[in-house]
Amino acid sequence: MNLRSIVRSQKIEKLDQIRRLLSSQTRPKSGWITTVREALGMTAEQVARRANTTRAYVSNSERAERADEITFRRMQRMAEAMNCDFVYFLVPRGDISKTIEAQAEKHARALLRKAGVHMSLEGQQLDNAQQEQEVRRLTQELIANPPQNFWSDPS
Repeated sequence: MNLRSIVRSQKIEKLDQIRRLLSSQTRPKSGWITTVREALGMTAEQVARRANTTRAYVSNSERAERADEITFRRMQRMAEAMNCDFVYFLVPRGDISKTIEAQAEKHARALLRKAGVHMSLEGQQLDNAQQEQEVRRLTQELIANPPQNFWSDPS
């Protein structure tokens, strides 16, 4: 295993840990700004004063967050005014290793289909068991050495 593979494996493990930890977390219906502000017992006016802005800016920020139109800069400003840290994550929908394996298998099956056309013309087609064995072999090879077009849709 080379250094690049080790680093990639470490990133996959870290992302899987994050996914397990955060996958059940969803934004509150009223948004994070409103939820935190209300939990702290702060008014929009108090947040505005701490952010050196206006109450309308805070209200617009809360509305923009609920509409998925808020900027990171604005979220950061609101968080700081409430003594919070603003963080964001991309949470994988599933296990990263399984996502990679599924993509590799798609490519393996596409490669096998292409090769199968030529092999059948020459009377050398594989039976089902041999095909599945070759798919597994190619899948592992593609995982270990993904080609440039790995995330392209195989045809």
